[in-house]
Amino acid sequence: MKRPMSAPLSPSEWKTRRSLIDPKLNTLGWNVAKKDATSTKVPPGTTTLTEYPTDNGPADYALCNAGRVVGIIEAKRLAVSPAGVLEQAERYARGLPTAGPFDFGGLRAPFLYATNGEVIHFHDVRDPPQPVPQGEAVPHTGRARGTARPRLHHRVPAARCEPQQAPLAAPIPARGECCG
Repeated sequence: MKRPMSAPLSPSEWKTRRSLIDPKLNTLGWNVAKKDATSTKVPPGTTTLTEYPTDNGPADYALCNAGRVVGIIEAKRLAVSPAGVLEQAERYARGLPTAGPFDFGGLRAPFLYATNGEVIHFHDVRDPPQPVPQGEAVPHTGRARGTARPRLHHRVPAARCEPQQAPLAAPIPARGECCG
């Protein structure tokens, strides 16, 4: 897979990533690599690769566990809402190598995130989104419509992997564990 050229990060997106997102990932054990990824090779263990190359452009972050990409995070600068940005993470998940262990309707990572460091949108692609009546919690955010700063959550059936730890406050399998 050839690495597409990415546009340089704006100073504010770089600052958001370095000051808000990276520390949260590191604290939760999803250690952010010091240098951007230069190939699609995924190291063993638990790590977060930056600017991970996909067929659809570089993903801001690829959450890696046991040699597999298990999540894609699309980052935006603090002043930009991540609402409606999960589609970008989805595009990168579709561009992951086809030889990977996951394929959920063409999406090759089970967890998708979009964040500006404060607000996080999350989708577990193993479960289809459900419509939500007005005034009830929005799927995958636990947010009542019209409220600010959603507290994210998502149910993961026991038959799959049980989340123990969550980067950016949304469920993802614990370090060293993942879905099979």
